[in-house]
Amino acid sequence: FGSPNYVITYDGSYVPGNSSGIAGVYPPGKMFYLRTLANLAITENDDYALSVILERTNGIDTVWSYISGISGYTNYTENSTYTDYSGTLMSGPGRTSCYDMAAYAAALYYGYITEPETYQPLINDLYYSNIRSPFTTSFGEDVPVLHVSGRNETFHAYTDIAIIDASEPIVLIVYSECSSFDRAQTIQADISGYVAGYLNACHGL
Repeated sequence: FGSPNYVITYDGSYVPGNSSGIAGVYPPGKMFYLRTLANLAITENDDYALSVILERTNGIDTVWSYISGISGYTNYTENSTYTDYSGTLMSGPGRTSCYDMAAYAAALYYGYITEPETYQPLINDLYYSNIRSPFTTSFGEDVPVLHVSGRNETFHAYTDIAIIDASEPIVLIVYSECSSFDRAQTIQADISGYVAGYLNACHGL
């Protein structure tokens, strides 16, 4: 990965994915610290920043070889075939599952508990995300929600992945395929509300 103070120069090239504030705002030649890009990949879901981080870690195949040791129910690098929310048959790589994402989030949580100095920057970025999580309303503003949001308008796929320090720490992931981002946020808020209510009932709150 390299030093967080390593400087990356944005060259204005095509950015894969759905959104990049960097590509939309800055001209070629803009320089960023690697740490800044790591922060923007999480807090802004910036596709350019994420592409640089993946490149610095030798690509998705290298990353997959590591995280598949945590969970590999769905192989991210191979084709997955499934029927989407509209009944359309879909096939392609770059798909994952809630089962896998929950395992990755749990691994991060336990990694932070055992090695806080290693994971603290990532935990901070998740906490200070600039994309508001629908889970926050369900659990209350005083409950820390460490999260990252995923949004793919091409596939109408929306995800919120969170470690929530509620009455007991939990991992909550809600993946939605639906007609719009607003509809997905309503679904995520509704489901997280059920989870919050269940936890409160268990703990007598």
